[in-house]
Amino acid sequence: MVAGTHNSIEGMFLVSGAAVVLRASGKQSEAFLTRVEGLLERLWHDDPWAGLADRTAFEIAVIEAVSNSIRHALPAPGRSMVLEVELRPSYRRLEAEVREVGAEPTPLARHDTGSAPDAGRGMAMLKQLMTDVRYERADDANVWTLGRDRTDI
Repeated sequence: MVAGTHNSIEGMFLVSGAAVVLRASGKQSEAFLTRVEGLLERLWHDDPWAGLADRTAFEIAVIEAVSNSIRHALPAPGRSMVLEVELRPSYRRLEAEVREVGAEPTPLARHDTGSAPDAGRGMAMLKQLMTDVRYERADDANVWTLGRDRTDI
């Protein structure tokens, strides 16, 4: 962690000798989104076997989920909020977790398609691209888990 910035990238970790886990945390900003894009580039460097369709779908979904958190997540009263992203690829699956730590609970409208012209388009896209999209409230965080079963194996 760099002093005074609340931003970090924890790098690559081997999990049971099989999967690489990449993590980043930071404040809601476009700079954080750029860092997540860098994490995805590192992922593809470490996992060159992912096919183009899986890589593209996963990357679009992760960027969309992080962008939604940057634009829509609100800090709980009296709290500062930090975003955390974890990428967990395995042989059969690509998975990402986006955590909005210190955020107010997400309104249901944010993970529904809604009736407004632009409501829920991002969530609809995530559901099209991913095998599963889950939301849960865990302690003081909104947790979005995106999973895609690989089609290239």
